[in-house]
Amino acid sequence: MTTLHAFGDSIVVGDLDDYLHLKDPNVKPNHRMQYEARIKYLKHNVSFVSILAKHYGYNLENYAVRGSGNYPQLDRVWHNLANGTIKSGDVVLFGFGPVTRDRLVLQTFAFDPTVNEKTGPHLIDRELLSKENWVANGEQPILEMDFYYINSVLSQLGAQFNVRMIRCNLGDNALYHASEHIRKVCEVEDFVGYNTVGNTIHHILNDTWGQTIVYPFSANLNKDLKIKAEHEYLYTYYRHPSVEGHKKIAQWWIDNNILAWQKNNT
Repeated sequence: MTTLHAFGDSIVVGDLDDYLHLKDPNVKPNHRMQYEARIKYLKHNVSFVSILAKHYGYNLENYAVRGSGNYPQLDRVWHNLANGTIKSGDVVLFGFGPVTRDRLVLQTFAFDPTVNEKTGPHLIDRELLSKENWVANGEQPILEMDFYYINSVLSQLGAQFNVRMIRCNLGDNALYHASEHIRKVCEVEDFVGYNTVGNTIHHILNDTWGQTIVYPFSANLNKDLKIKAEHEYLYTYYRHPSVEGHKKIAQWWIDNNILAWQKNNT
């Protein structure tokens, strides 16, 4: 039987604000389960990937982690291919979380003169992140490079191990503000909605797929992500997809035959 191997952040986990009540009194506890048991339940009973796996009769392995960056998830793809857990003919679904969680977080060190004086560059080009270039270009070059690199590695691994690598954007799009040239350079097969700017789960939930609406990613999505009243039931307080939201995402994938064996960039 084919196994669907899912990677991503809290959206792929199926997080329903399950532990935010510990730091925000506005969020009410919604379960009494222990942490590991709750995470397993969400991954296999709530997340849109669990709904897809059940619909198509696939086994499901869900490696997603709440708040994860994309590089740790790429590490998990490699590890499970290398050790044979992901087998030839299986399907990988890699959900891109915000690439602002990736090398961009190193900007703090790039701007620290004491670090610059004592060490050479490690994971990031400090000149690209210099204050002068930052003013001119912002974060975009780093976001684009991380997006390109991760996608390239996934494509190579898929070809070498005969595993289909389906990519999709979750709550953000690294190429929102990219030039047409960069979009062309970064294009890969089997990225859901790649040629569509409005291609995040928020566009699915809000019936705005394909529209050039930029939904923000921030630490305060409950305040910054504005949605219409009729779509509120599709979200939790902190703007994770709700149970109904996950059902809608999964149904959209099913209706658009995303998991059918074909390359899909539309």
